[in-house]
Amino acid sequence: MPQYRFHGDPVRYWTKPSQGSKSTEYANAQGKRKKVIYDGRWAKSDVSTVAPPIQFFYPIFETFIHDVSGPHMKPTRDDIIDTQKFMHVASRIPDEGSRRSFNNKTVTYRTLDLELKRELGEGGSDASTQGELAMRRVWTDKVSANLVKKCCCPTLILAGGGPWLTVLGGVFTDKF
Repeated sequence: MPQYRFHGDPVRYWTKPSQGSKSTEYANAQGKRKKVIYDGRWAKSDVSTVAPPIQFFYPIFETFIHDVSGPHMKPTRDDIIDTQKFMHVASRIPDEGSRRSFNNKTVTYRTLDLELKRELGEGGSDASTQGELAMRRVWTDKVSANLVKKCCCPTLILAGGGPWLTVLGGVFTDKF
């Protein structure tokens, strides 16, 4: 595992995640070294956005991948029933004015960020990018400043819209 070292203060992202995740704003930020998120998405610039797999930075990500993808993963009957109920609600295409029990939501804890939209791309922003930016915003506030200087702040990011759910991971590092 690479040695984690932090050489300075974390970059503050001045734009709200809902605004910064719109494609034009995000492309602009991905072209600037001080604002880039190393998620492999790139804009027209010489800034590389490729990073090693997140499992290299913190072992919980490798554990998560192992736990959800192995043959040992056997959902219970209740898990399957709950998933069926969720998918029934999530798969309904919302019309104008209709509501789901999980309208556009942002739930943020220090180690979990959840971005759910009624549909993917609704509101003109990408839920996964918005989750990445929300993670950055949470970890760069003044309350977290000392912690960010001591660790890589491993965070699970759940993003989705409609029946789609994406699990992402994020860390803070300036060296890989």
